[in-house]
Order: sequence, then structure tokens, then C-alpha cells
Amino acid sequence: MIPSATSTPNGPHCAGCPSRPTGVRYIPMSGTGSSGIMAVADSPWVDEVKAGFPFAGAAGAMLDRLLRKLAMDRADLTLTNAHHCKPRSLGFNDYPERFPEASAAIEQCRPHLDDEIERMRPRVLFAMGNVALRRLTGATGVESRHSYVHSTSYGIPCIPTFHPSFLMQGNHKLSPCFLFALRRASEIADGLYRPTSYNLMLDPSVDDLKAYLNCFPRDLNELCIDIETPESPHLDEEETEEKGASFAIIRWSFSLEDGTGVSVPHEYPYTAVLRDLLSRSAVMLEYTESFFDSKRLRASGYPIPSTLASPMWAWHFLQSDLPKGLGFVAPFYYAGPPWKHLSDQQPAFYSAMDAAAMQSVWLGVRGDLQRQGRWESFMTHCIEVDRLYVRASLAGVRINRESQEALRLKLEAERDEVYRKLQSEVPLSVRPIKQWRKPPKDMTGVTSREMECECVTLGLNECRRCKGSRKVTVYEKPLDFNPRSSPQVIALMRFLGVPVPKNRKEDRETTEAKHLKKLSKKHPVFRTILDYRERDKLVTAYIWPLDDQGLIHPTIGHHPSTWRKSMRNPNAQTIPKRNDLAKAFRKLIESETAALEQEPGATIAAGVMVGGQNAS
Repeated sequence: MIPSATSTPNGPHCAGCPSRPTGVRYIPMSGTGSSGIMAVADSPWVDEVKAGFPFAGAAGAMLDRLLRKLAMDRADLTLTNAHHCKPRSLGFNDYPERFPEASAAIEQCRPHLDDEIERMRPRVLFAMGNVALRRLTGATGVESRHSYVHSTSYGIPCIPTFHPSFLMQGNHKLSPCFLFALRRASEIADGLYRPTSYNLMLDPSVDDLKAYLNCFPRDLNELCIDIETPESPHLDEEETEEKGASFAIIRWSFSLEDGTGVSVPHEYPYTAVLRDLLSRSAVMLEYTESFFDSKRLRASGYPIPSTLASPMWAWHFLQSDLPKGLGFVAPFYYAGPPWKHLSDQQPAFYSAMDAAAMQSVWLGVRGDLQRQGRWESFMTHCIEVDRLYVRASLAGVRINRESQEALRLKLEAERDEVYRKLQSEVPLSVRPIKQWRKPPKDMTGVTSREMECECVTLGLNECRRCKGSRKVTVYEKPLDFNPRSSPQVIALMRFLGVPVPKNRKEDRETTEAKHLKKLSKKHPVFRTILDYRERDKLVTAYIWPLDDQGLIHPTIGHHPSTWRKSMRNPNAQTIPKRNDLAKAFRKLIESETAALEQEPGATIAAGVMVGGQNAS
């Protein structure tokens, strides 16, 4: 007898499950498993409940389309889930730290999946999405772990990838990653998988390191180098400069040939070896889009090779719409387990692997671009152009300090005016309250009231605070409403009785601008909040920090997927549209004439004063 689509889950291990009262229908695995691949996802949903088997709805149709790309059929796989019944809501299993009952339900379902694995004995597990990845390996972060080979407690390797439903939510560009991961799983299932072998030297002696380098010619062509700062292992490689990483170097690693990586601490006498190595190299390869390594090496006084090249830029030229971090890109050119999570436990291994993987990515991407006939274009439009970008960034752009100060005062005055307007619009009952047990020195705006002492709640007979009176005096002052604080804006929404918007992708309440714009049609206070945020952002957008010579040094690169030129830290290309603001902005950039009047001996490049260096 087939259970109805509204039945209580009745699998062999469903009794006593915390999700049984709200869960709907136990959905067992499907497929013959003839390929040796067991694909594990999150949980069934409405279409699966109606059909009685996994992936019956839109996500299933997406899965079928992807399988056809590799001439595969769903019947060749074993399809199953970490959670075998329909949960109470979408995304229920995504955040176990928020929903402890979701973790309990998956643990209750553990024997179901264990039994299926024992019965089918797949040769590889294919984890689709974070829930399945966490269930099978205990790890999370599918974007940084896709296509790597993970070990499991079953003794069966696991290959993670993205869930088909995630690909449908505006992430179709990641479909090739799904196909690549599935192909790797097929290689393992068919016995064709060959892991990448790296020869790593971890903290060798200086003599051993010099002996190794003596095996190479004196004049080196390309040097893959990777430095570590105290923060760098925990930074997104696509946003390193924006996070304010320090310039202190604690370790450096390099690779001179494919399949190798060397890592040593940044201390004497290894620093002398680094200086010699850099002076011998014609090209320095660094995996960054912001010259992260070369900036810090240059600041430490090391000689920088005449040509800088980034394997990250090469990958971006090859696949401009995909993420660029080394952890994401490496699986396309390296076959093996992940290592990025080992930065704290095994820093030398982690850093050496970074250098070795960087070399693999560089050689692999170069080969792909050459096969496509695009390598020369990359060399011309990126490597050669980058030489000018680096020189322009080092030279900098002169900012008129007086004009910048005038603009700062103007923007801050506008912001502060909107701030005062907002405080008059927000009810006092919504503002945060600061309390004191004793009268504060400044009693301006402070009120007092009597309240029941906490000793009543605690059931204490004696209390030093109230001395048996059971009453205490508290002093309170309402603070200003903070329009940048999401909790305070959400509290305002609740006070006004409007539904709090949710970010469905991250399953959290949100105060994003697009939602506040909708709410402002009925409640103008949200328009005032947006006005404040916009003006506050202008202050940081245009009041750039200057060096001692009054220069800014933006990093120029090819960050967008369109491959157009862009600037970061600061972004001096953000030209304001507002007429009065646009005029004030133009006054910031020191004109050629004004610069020459101030420093007659200075050199001008591309119409902009660049501090005595010619960036052209």
C-alpha cells in the first residue's frame, strides 16, 4: 500500500523523530545505482511528496538536464536525501545553529541513509548542497569545497557540488561546476581517478633550500610566490585589500615547476634567499587581483621582477563569470582533498599547497587559453596593461586637500541634517534605552523611575541593593536611533506593524534598500533612513585617505566580469551624478595647471598630477 501524500512519516527509523508531527511522508531512495554513484541532497518537498520519490519537481528536471549533458540518466544513480521526509519549511535544514530541531531530525534520519549506503555500496558519494556535505563529511562551505575529494566515515570518497535548486535561483553560471564534479565522481566510480601528486618542502634548512635552488638556472623565468600575513589565511582572496590586511609578512612559499611547493618562515636567513630568488626572476606570479603580495614585498624593500602576472586574472580572462578564489578554481586543475581549512593547524603545508596549486592553475589556464587561441590577447590586454596600472597606482593621483575638506564638511552637514530629521520621526519607545543604577554625572535627558528589585525574582530574603524594600530606582535616557543598525530598524518595523522582509537566500531578516523603498510609500520614516544611509555612504565614498604627499593610490584592475578597467581601495571611478556634487567632485582631482603652479618641477601623466613620477 502506497502512503498518501499527507501521511505521517513511517520509515523504519521514524518513530520518536522530533520532525514526525510536522514532517510529511517518508521518501525512500530511487534509482538502480548501476553507475556506482549515490547522489545525496537535502530533503524532499511538495512534488516529491506527491510522487513518492526524490527529485520529482523542478529541481529534478534541472538534474535531468544536467545528467543528459554527460549522457547519463537518473536511473543510473542512487538518488536520496539527508532528511527523508518533507520538513516544515524550505531552508529548515540550512541553518542547524538556528534550528536545533533540524539537526536532531537529520540525526534521526542517519540510520535511513546509513542503511541505503550499506545496501547499495556505492563507489562514490555525490553531495549536492551544504546539508548533504555536512551530513556526509562534517564539513560545510560547498563553494570552497566543490569537486574536491573528501573522506567519509563510510570509507567511501565524497565529491561535493551545488544543489540543482540553487543553480536555478540565479546561479546557472555554476552549472559547469556541477558537471565537472559529476565527471570527477564518475572517474572515481569507474576506477579512472588519478590524484594529483605534489612534492612539498616544509620548513627545510637553509642549506637544503639553497641546494634545491641550485638545481635551477641562475636566471629564472617565472616564480610563483605566495606570502602570508597574520590575517591572509582568513581573507577572501577576491577582497583582500578591502579588509585592511596588515603588511607584516610571517611566511612565504614559492613554486618553480609544476607539482612542487616550498614553504619557509619569513625570518633570517630565509629572507636573504627570498631577496635572491626575486632578483633572479623575470616574472613574478601572485594569486591576487590587487597585487597583494607584491605590494607587501615592495614595502619590505624586496626587489620586484619587471613583470607581474596573476593566475587569478588569467582564470578571470578564461571564465569571467565564475568566482576567482584559489580554493574555488584549484579543483579544475588539481585532483585531491581540500587544504584551505588547514591554515591554522598546518600553516606550512597550507602555504606550500597554495604555491603548488597556484602553479597548477597558471599552467592549466595558460594551456586552455592557448588551445582557444586567446593567450596572446590575455598577455596584451592584461599583463602588458597591468604594467601601466601598477606604475599608475604607485605614482598615485593628487587630491586637492582644501577641496576635499570643503566637500567633507558639505556631505557631513547634509548627513547630520537628515539624522536630526530622523530622530524627530522615530518614536521614543523604539529608541534604545541606556540605564544606570546610580545617577550619572550628566543628568541631561535622564529620567528616573522605581521598579521591582531583581531579588524578588531570585527569591532572596536579603538584598544589598534594595536593603529589603523590594524597590530600586533606575535612571534612564533614550539614545539616538541608529539608522545603520538592522536590529533597530527591524524594531521600528515591528512597532509600525509592518512585516519584516526576509532574505530568502540566507534565511534571515533584512533591511536592504529595496525593501525599505517599498515600505517608505506608506511610512516616510523609511525614506529618511535611506536618505541618511545614502549620505553617510557618500562621506566614505569620496573622502579618501591621503598619503603624506596628498596622493591616493587606487588599485587598478579588471575586477568585473565584463573585464572593464576598475579601481579599488579607493574607487576613484565612482563619478557622482548629482550636479552640485559632481562639480565638487571634479575639484578634488588636482588639475595639471594647478599642480604645476604648486610644484613647478613635478611631472604630469595623463592630465593628472602623479607626485613626480610618470605613470605613462
